Amino acid sequence: MLHQPTGFGTAAAIGLVLAWTTPATALVQAPQLCPTAGAEQGQVTSVDFHLVMHLADGRALRLVGIERPDDQPAGEVQLAAFSKLAAMMSGAPVTFTALRAPDRWGEIPAFVFADGPAQQPDQSPPATASVNALLIAQGLARVGVTVDARPCFQSYLAVEAGARAAGLGLWAEPAKRILAASDTRALREQAGRMVVVEGILLHIGEAGRRTYLNFGPRRGADFSVTIGKQTRDALEKGSKAGAPSEMAPRLLAAGLPSLVGQRLRVRGLMDVQFGPQIELFDADQIELVDASAGVDR
Repeated sequence: MLHQPTGFGTAAAIGLVLAWTTPATALVQAPQLCPTAGAEQGQVTSVDFHLVMHLADGRALRLVGIERPDDQPAGEVQLAAFSKLAAMMSGAPVTFTALRAPDRWGEIPAFVFADGPAQQPDQSPPATASVNALLIAQGLARVGVTVDARPCFQSYLAVEAGARAAGLGLWAEPAKRILAASDTRALREQAGRMVVVEGILLHIGEAGRRTYLNFGPRRGADFSVTIGKQTRDALEKGSKAGAPSEMAPRLLAAGLPSLVGQRLRVRGLMDVQFGPQIELFDADQIELVDASAGVDR
């Protein structure tokens, strides 16, 4: 059963549900991505518009490691993500790894793998394919930064890079592509939304108990990344809360100053109250980027 949003007709749904068989599919097989220890079995009865899968036994699974589209009103990518997941998974058996107890909404954060035919065989993914990664591979979700998804984070980034290079889904929309740190107007237009921003870190400043990674000469006008003292301490000590999959060695060896002059890609919520900025809670929000591949060269 599909929990279909009001005003989204069958014809539109069919038009937006893309084929699963793409070159990126080869990258999303379960053995190469996420741990399956302690995996359980279930059968999906329905999918809701928030991409939560409801099982026959009453449990609900939330896909971790993805940033669900949340446009208001719903845009084509959000509708396509819902339609694709519902068409593929409604009525299908799944294998899933529950990462912890249900949250306050009763949803279990999980890695989910499709392990059998769906109701529409021509749209079925390969056996044991990572459902989380399939949405990323089609450009229907971006990689989301959470501690839960850390075991799969680097693999998810690789899958996302393929979707981005192919201009699939949200990567075909200018406002959802990687934004240049130098384009303050575009950044301000994304206030209150999850974004990916890229640029060269010019310098690091301190004010009170906060650290500022400044990507322009005018703090408060140009883009910056803010880090609270507790988060910075966690990052540089490599504690569980901040220990990332790739940035930890650099932070532990030389600290944040080693990032000055580097091209960085940052994910997070855009806040424009004191100039365009993203607050850093987890070092996986930052990626080092090849200087020759920048968005604002």
